[in-house]
Amino acid sequence: MKVYFHKFWSGFFDRTNPVDVRFFLELFTKVFDEECHVGTIDDSDILCDTVYNGSALDYKTWKKRILFSGESERGIDKSRYDLVLCGERTHDNVVNCPLFVPYLWCKGVDLQSNPITEVPPQEVVAIISNANGSVRNSLLESMEKAGIPIVYAGTYKNNTGFTIPGIYGNDEFIEFVSQFKFVISMENSRDDTYITEKICTGFLANNIPIYWGSTRVTDYFNPDRFINMNDNTDAITQIKEMTSEKWLEMVNKPIYTGGYLWRTLDDIVRDCKVIFNAFPMFPNVKQIYFLCNKTYEAEKYKMLTSMIKQLGIPPYIYTFLAPTWGTELSVDTYSHHVRSTLHDMLPWWYGPETLKYGSLSLILNYRELFEDITKRYASSAMIVSFESDILPIYPALDRFPDFLNFCNINKSTWGSIHFGYGSKCRDDSDLPIVASNGEFSLIRHVNTRCTDTMLWQGWCAENILKYMKETEEYSEPIDHYLIRYFETRAPLYNMWSSHVFFKQTSNYAEYPPNTQLCHKHYATCHIEGEVPLRAYSA
Repeated sequence: MKVYFHKFWSGFFDRTNPVDVRFFLELFTKVFDEECHVGTIDDSDILCDTVYNGSALDYKTWKKRILFSGESERGIDKSRYDLVLCGERTHDNVVNCPLFVPYLWCKGVDLQSNPITEVPPQEVVAIISNANGSVRNSLLESMEKAGIPIVYAGTYKNNTGFTIPGIYGNDEFIEFVSQFKFVISMENSRDDTYITEKICTGFLANNIPIYWGSTRVTDYFNPDRFINMNDNTDAITQIKEMTSEKWLEMVNKPIYTGGYLWRTLDDIVRDCKVIFNAFPMFPNVKQIYFLCNKTYEAEKYKMLTSMIKQLGIPPYIYTFLAPTWGTELSVDTYSHHVRSTLHDMLPWWYGPETLKYGSLSLILNYRELFEDITKRYASSAMIVSFESDILPIYPALDRFPDFLNFCNINKSTWGSIHFGYGSKCRDDSDLPIVASNGEFSLIRHVNTRCTDTMLWQGWCAENILKYMKETEEYSEPIDHYLIRYFETRAPLYNMWSSHVFFKQTSNYAEYPPNTQLCHKHYATCHIEGEVPLRAYSA
């Protein structure tokens, strides 16, 4: 398969630029499962445009139309492309591809540096060619007024008598920057995940980047390893008072948030496949999360993988996520999060006095879910989450794609939707219907009806995550915790579906619950007219 790269930058094809054609050929080869090569405008089936020097969209009819932008938002009409790779979290036809990802891939480095023991002789260096970054320029002026000397070695405000040798980010460039304790790593503007190679040059040069730009930068890079000018009013003082000891302490911190780079070429491939190979049963859904621990829930994991196989769910659209388990939680972790009794939180409670370790584990797994959604997906993205004890209901599941299309059309009316069996709450006739098409309806209620089968929008997951971080107290089961959130923060955006498509087996005493409390009411609840499940076996 041939790809026409329209008017890409100098050094792209001969690989003399730090970001070159190899990354894109490898990416497209994996996305399309077919070897891709550079072609001409006439013999290629795939167009890959950039934001420079016009477009080849209208030259002919292309099988696939792709846009790559390593720049900040430029007002491009993204709807004309099948796929847009840029600095935005994934949504619609956009896949998150910050420029630093192909930069590091092409350099073949992991940024896990060896211990640094020597302090460079010079202070701060700035290498800037674009003079239009008004916020960045203002911050630099503030630093200079505070008495911080800055060596300007680019074309902007040059005070060295020469411009730095080499192409940005190449070995010669890195060698020059390594003579300084700090390097100005400020973007030209601030956009969602518009994160260029600038911050990486400081890491590669074994010094400390002074960063301004994307507020999502700490999703990728450890905030203790660089100076973040985005929200740090004491940054200038921090720079001025940085002793050699403090500098060495900071520069030897881990570079990546969480200890590794999670956004990789293969990670981008998964999101591209979701766009090009949309799974018909889950239209408009960017990812399906299964909250299931393979080690501790072996039987449920087996049941879920069998269901995935029989439904034909492709591997690029689902993720198993359950990093914590009750028996692994420390007493300190439990005490930090559980500070009240269940009777304090829920006066009618009839069960144990305090939250079980397993129930706290489930809440922490939901927090991890919301963290993952927030860092990967934009506010409008639709995400599905399943707990470990769900099974599909037939023939209702045959209508599930139509239901998801209905939800996509009515995005403005909801933030989260429960579409599985939980209790008879959905039968209440006095609840407001906020959207309906004659077949499906969305019914507003703060009650989550359980959390076994949920549809989320990215903005809702992000807001719940902020709520969870405010106090970090999780003294009640996840369903009641979310009810409290919706009652106090977002009473208009939690919905029940009029139809149910999946069944939570543990709430019907069909499968023993592991991670969350099973209410007595649910254990005896029966819904009239229930359709038998199809049997699944590994």
